[in-house]
Amino acid sequence: MAKQSFQQGQYYSSLATLEKIDSYSVTKRALQASAYRKAGELDDAKKIYLSLLDTCVKGNAQHGLGLISAYQSDMKSAQTWLSKAAKSEPANPNIRNDYGFLLLSIGEDKKARGEFITALELAPTNETAAKNLWLVLFRNHETKAASSLNKRFSWSDAETQKLTLAATQFSPIDVDKP
Repeated sequence: MAKQSFQQGQYYSSLATLEKIDSYSVTKRALQASAYRKAGELDDAKKIYLSLLDTCVKGNAQHGLGLISAYQSDMKSAQTWLSKAAKSEPANPNIRNDYGFLLLSIGEDKKARGEFITALELAPTNETAAKNLWLVLFRNHETKAASSLNKRFSWSDAETQKLTLAATQFSPIDVDKP
């Protein structure tokens, strides 16, 4: 029930259901941390993720810590955590996509491109990874590849216009700025 509530975006309901479970399992704690993160309770999420770093869900914990760091605009820490997560869970398309987006955000387009391609090869219908890859392709004037990706996913003209606008307004974050 807790997982179902989480998947439906009902994070507080998920947390309430998890409270009823008298267990300290890593599965419960990992879902709890993710629900806290999605609910914006970042300190609670961070505590649990840190406690999971020496468990079988280490990659999930590193991913969560990377996302929290990014939410808090600590891009260096986010990059460290997401890089570790991608090494711990190399076949997880969500981690590869999120790491790719961070790389794109800091101007490392070539590395981001590789992460998005990996995410798409792991999950061929992952539209988020496809749109992120399209942004990299478009920004780097790889119009033929971007057009091919657009056709593959059958994006509408309106969706393509939104992506084009996003690509033209995008500017990388300087991670060395205080």
